[in-house]
Amino acid sequence: MKRKLIIDCDPGQDDCINLFMALPHTDLYDILGITVVAGNVSLEKVSRNARMICEMSNRFDIPVYEGCDSPFDIPLVTAEEVHSDEGLEGIDVFEPEIKAQDKHAVDFIIDTLMAAESGEITLIPTGPLTNIASAIEKEPLIIDKISEI
Repeated sequence: MKRKLIIDCDPGQDDCINLFMALPHTDLYDILGITVVAGNVSLEKVSRNARMICEMSNRFDIPVYEGCDSPFDIPLVTAEEVHSDEGLEGIDVFEPEIKAQDKHAVDFIIDTLMAAESGEITLIPTGPLTNIASAIEKEPLIIDKISEI
């Protein structure tokens, strides 16, 4: 049985490499969606970067959901000095044809987990945990639904 994954990330250079490695079709897992959170750069830019990597990987079938644009109680601190202003030093960024989904990432996480059998979905966070924390705060019942993080 294929593992079902939700990738929660803040695509700067590091997460884009992670996505390039995860996105090729495989018999091992299905990516149900990619949720993005502000971190390395702003929410707008991480969303564009995730959608751009999906498009470059010819994965038009994986939805991208925009999530939280800042941490809970502190201002967002980004890392442009590491990842560049666009989050992807060294490549030409473009506005992808793939659009972000209308549903908020937190709601996608909650809805997907609540519709699944317990222990069926693995969350793979590679950035700030704000989307996942917000989902748990909004719907604590999802905790028992998560296979692993």
